[in-house]
Amino acid sequence: MMSDYWKAYLVGAALFVVLVPFNNPHISEGLLVFVDTGAFGVAGAAAGFVWPRRGWRLGPPLVAFWFLMALCGILLALDAVNWEAAGDLRDLLLHAMIVVAACLGAEVGAIVGRRQGRRTAAVKD
Repeated sequence: MMSDYWKAYLVGAALFVVLVPFNNPHISEGLLVFVDTGAFGVAGAAAGFVWPRRGWRLGPPLVAFWFLMALCGILLALDAVNWEAAGDLRDLLLHAMIVVAACLGAEVGAIVGRRQGRRTAAVKD
């Protein structure tokens, strides 16, 4: 049987495929960060609600595919990668916001899921 973490990884991969068309250079970077962070936060909340015992630990598997694709993009770049410390640190901070949103969303979803489970158990008794 597949682990909850692998399921979260597959959800993150599917979310990546859905969000890729929105990540084009014609859209402002602020909007992209807002959309990506919001989408992974909502996905984290849904995953946390479905698997409430895992909590915030569902966040990193959700964004693992995103970072795997970013790493492949850097390693497989045909041109030499020009590193600019200020720009690269800023981009890393923006990607870190996605991880934080996924972890925070998963924890909030887990809290709601656990409370919902207690209410359901109380009604059945």
